[in-house]
Amino acid sequence: MKGEVLFFDFGFEEYLPLIEGAASRGVRPIMNQAGMRSRLAASGVEARGFLEFATAADQAAARDQARDVIGRFSSTIKSLEAVQAFDAAPGNLLISGGADLARSLLTIVENQILVANIMSHVIDQTDLRAVVMRSCLSSGQRMIQQVADRAGIPVIEISHGNPPWDSDLVPPPIDWHFAAFGAREREVARERAGDPDHIHLTGAPHWDGLYSPINRPDRDAAKDALGLPRDIPFLLYAGSYSPGSTLFFASEAQRVMRANEMVASAVGKLIPQPLLGVRPHPGESRQKPGRRPTQDELTAYRDWFTAHGANLIHVDYSETSIVREKAVLIRAADAVIIPEASSTMITEVLLLGRPCVVIADEESPFRSFYSPDDGVAYASNAHELGTVLDRIITDPAYVTELHDAAEAALPELNHGHDGQATTRLVNLVIDLAA
Repeated sequence: MKGEVLFFDFGFEEYLPLIEGAASRGVRPIMNQAGMRSRLAASGVEARGFLEFATAADQAAARDQARDVIGRFSSTIKSLEAVQAFDAAPGNLLISGGADLARSLLTIVENQILVANIMSHVIDQTDLRAVVMRSCLSSGQRMIQQVADRAGIPVIEISHGNPPWDSDLVPPPIDWHFAAFGAREREVARERAGDPDHIHLTGAPHWDGLYSPINRPDRDAAKDALGLPRDIPFLLYAGSYSPGSTLFFASEAQRVMRANEMVASAVGKLIPQPLLGVRPHPGESRQKPGRRPTQDELTAYRDWFTAHGANLIHVDYSETSIVREKAVLIRAADAVIIPEASSTMITEVLLLGRPCVVIADEESPFRSFYSPDDGVAYASNAHELGTVLDRIITDPAYVTELHDAAEAALPELNHGHDGQATTRLVNLVIDLAA
């Protein structure tokens, strides 16, 4: 096959085999992530940059149009109705986040306009056959989809995470192609898809590496890699793992704090006390999403857990590869605690063979994508959390029970459960781009 395919917003190296596989079948990749282009070049795959198609006139026009849009928005948001809407539950806009919100909106609008112009140039100047995206959630991704759709170019969305069951939160119907992790996600995706034939079961390509034995060290080897003592239980907490709206909404920040307090209280009362590790969701910094915390912030975070009785020994703020960082952390843990019932990290924990405990927050807008039948334990308060963690640490038969249930559920959560999702996805890209 000849022709270009745009791989948009692929920033992590777990996706390199996908792009390399497509290139080996004759695809000429275009990418908007410079770091990934460099990694591809190192393996002998040349990819054009998306921004190569931008002109100075495009950028100037985007800035001017964005200022006009934000000017009109500023006038609107001063109205009493707008203020009341932001203050209504479950919104409750953080006052300190207002400036961040305005800056983010300006950036979003400018990027949307620029992306639309660049995408038009890509279509005009290449033989673009398809667009592949990690998700169609951001404004830029939606703009890419709209421009491609008008030109009759197929768009393939690789699922980014488990969609919510709540009909009020499910994104609007889609008319592009959707690569689902598994059969369970496919059922939810059917609520969004205009054409059932556009939903494809591929599995998650970024999880393929988790099936490799080299990325599945035993618990002692994983602890050694992290510098942790072998003889003390280690619990991993995916702290502040939220939908990402902590930046602006007090209700979300409060939910995160409730989970933190529950974990600190439960872990602090376990005897003997285990060690606690935390891997925050990258993007939860209030000052700038994705910004790494300062040393003062990390110290304050540790001090807070210590004051609440928990021995926080390890904080991992890695944003790169699941295989390199997250897998070792999970394999080192006796149990992994996740405060978000719809997080796909739950599947990652089950796939890596570790017990997973989910905090059941009744005030969360998301219903659980999982159930106890999947080998997932649930806790709704500190006492329940402490009880289930103690049982995991002291009762090998219970751990085996959870593991067996998870193994039975995984083929439905990650199609094939075989580490071959990338191959299936490459075949889908080639078929649709032909």
